Amino acid sequence: EANPRKIPRKIICCVEGIKESVGQIRCPVEFAELFGAALELLHVTPPISDLGAIRAEGELQEQQRKAADARIEALRAQAVPSAAADIRLTVLVGSIADTIAERASEEDADLLVIGHGRMGQTLGRLRTEAYSIIAQAACPVLCV
Repeated sequence: EANPRKIPRKIICCVEGIKESVGQIRCPVEFAELFGAALELLHVTPPISDLGAIRAEGELQEQQRKAADARIEALRAQAVPSAAADIRLTVLVGSIADTIAERASEEDADLLVIGHGRMGQTLGRLRTEAYSIIAQAACPVLCV
């Protein structure tokens, strides 16, 4: 079905595993509810190294991915306990800006939401990567 007014039907919200992410998750949840859009929370954990040839390194990367998955799941439940089951959760390993842009393209996202935090907060990876994400994304990007 055509979407001439570009009402978001698929929203991807990029989150970090920090407590400030709880507030940043609520905004896209409200957008998704308002527009009846599907929502995915996406967390990208950078690779331990580009080599990946060492078996123990692969196991360590998988442990890091699983730990990130657990942190994001806890944040999702804390931010929106009533709707948590309806929100898709994805944890990927890769270059942050590249992986987010690729995921948005693969999923044909209509809106990408990134939390860049406020001045005075600890700089997170998303904040430092915000410009690259905006430059690479094939869809509109909302920074909250």
